[in-house]
Order: sequence, then structure tokens, then C-alpha cells
Amino acid sequence: MRRIVGIIIVLILATLSSRGQIDSCWTALLVKKGRMLTIRDKMAAADDNGFYLYRNCIYDIKLTSGKRYNARLIDIKKDTLKFLSSFNESVAKKGGQSLDTLNLYYRSLEKIFLIADRTMGYFTHISLDNYDVTFSLDTSHYELPIEKGNIFQDDSVQYELVPFLTHQGLNWLFEIDGKTYYYTGVMPKPEPDVIDTGYTTKGFRLSLHSIAILTKSKESLWVLLHGPGILVIC
Repeated sequence: MRRIVGIIIVLILATLSSRGQIDSCWTALLVKKGRMLTIRDKMAAADDNGFYLYRNCIYDIKLTSGKRYNARLIDIKKDTLKFLSSFNESVAKKGGQSLDTLNLYYRSLEKIFLIADRTMGYFTHISLDNYDVTFSLDTSHYELPIEKGNIFQDDSVQYELVPFLTHQGLNWLFEIDGKTYYYTGVMPKPEPDVIDTGYTTKGFRLSLHSIAILTKSKESLWVLLHGPGILVIC
């Protein structure tokens, strides 16, 4: 009888251990050296007092090799961060690159850039040398959802909305024809006039400024060229 009870206890402990391994996953926490960790409601935003890296989020990273990527974090292992090298295959192809999987030892990351002013192209950055990076197993998976949403009014097409870390916190990006844009909500679909941009007169090629003058709606033109109210980022 004691033997049977012992076997049952061993099976229960093995089951609990297995469940714990399934429910737990690796996390990466960054805290600036000399600072104390402060737990907040939103731990995805960059903060000297600590923030987590989240799966599915895009980070503008620079490696110690000098290479720089707008890379999507897809997994975290002990001491290793797994990224996709671009938003998706269409964006990578538009930039003349392939969509690669990057398995990076965390010390190979030099900086995380944070866009602060989209119009001026101004960035702040986090230098990883100034931060302690802690990897641990946690039942909180620190994973952001990939949403689907409508971009244009009276258009049933839904676009993938992917989180992107900026100086202000999380923004969401979507992709059209290999270019990524900031999502700012549903907007009217632009219908610009048909203009022959190859037309020249006296050696002057029609510029974007000329198109702006000829286009009925300046707002529609801005959306067409730069996305909904902001600049194309890649």
C-alpha cells in the first residue's frame, strides 16, 4: 500500500512540474545600472527603472557589429533573443533584403533606438552597456497581441497591426506595398487625381510639391505618400 501511495505522489509531482514548465517561459528584464526596479501597470514602455522586452513587438536595434534592424521579437530564451529581421517579407523585399531569423546573444545588442519626433526624425536610444539584463522563467509570458484592423473607411480589408516601441511608448504599425505606416485610426481612403509624374517641361520634372498643388485634397496626398498623418518609417 505504501508503495502505491509513493508512486501516486511521484506521478502528481511529475505532473505539477510538467505543468510548471509548460506555463512558464523566459523573460528579459532591463534595468538601468544603479536604479531600483519599479513595477508599473505597463512594463513594455522603456524606463530606467525597468521594462520588459515583449514578444511580437518591433524594436529598432543596433548590433555591436554595426548592423541595424527594425526587428520583430518572436521568442526569448536564456541569454538569447530571437528576432525576425524586418516587419514581414514584403518590407524586407522592398528594402532589398531577405527576411531572416536572428538568434542574438543579448550582449550582441548595442542600442535600442526610440523614435521621439517622427517629423524631424529625432531618436533617443538605450545603450545596453548601461543596463542590467536579467533572464528568468515567469508564468507571465510578456507577449503583445498582433491585432487585425480596418485602416480605411468603406473598405473591408483588414491589416495586421504590430506594436512598435517608441520614446513615447507603444505605437502600432501596418504595411502596404512593402512600406510600414503608423496606425492612428480608421480614415477616409485617399482618391488622388491621376497625374503623369513623368511629365517634363523645360527640363523640369514634376515634383511632389507640384503634385501637392495639383491635387484636390492635400490631406489625401499626405496620407497617400506618408501614411495616416505621419511619415513612412521604413
